[in-house]
Amino acid sequence: MTETTASPRGHFAAMLSSAMDQLDLSIGELSKQLGISCEHAQRFHDGEALPSRLLLEKTAVAVGVPVEELQLAVQLDKMRKKFGAQMIAETSGTSKRVSLFEPLINALDAEQLPAAYAMLESLVKAPKSKRAPAKMLPPQKKAKKKVGPA
Repeated sequence: MTETTASPRGHFAAMLSSAMDQLDLSIGELSKQLGISCEHAQRFHDGEALPSRLLLEKTAVAVGVPVEELQLAVQLDKMRKKFGAQMIAETSGTSKRVSLFEPLINALDAEQLPAAYAMLESLVKAPKSKRAPAKMLPPQKKAKKKVGPA
């Protein structure tokens, strides 16, 4: 997991979005099922907020994803926010490059995995001249510069 993941929204938001897409569930419908405002549900969907344990359980039921999977996603997002992507990648033995794709891979369903694998495999096997340029990667977040007395 990195601060510059391919899915900057995070694991939980990616899983929620994927499940909602599969069910054709709107933000409004989700908010009604969870008993929260549309704005609150939108913040979960956009990765701007993480649910409490109670809302996590309600969300799991609403979108048909095991609560354990959503809980793991929330924990990973909290760790990423607290410790940063590089630390998590290093301690888990995952390379930073692999961690860029992890939220996206976790959001795929079983039917989508073979196609995603085939696409990546074809990119790797393609001649370098036909590969996507580096600028196609997700934008890197820049560290904020401190402004103050010198």
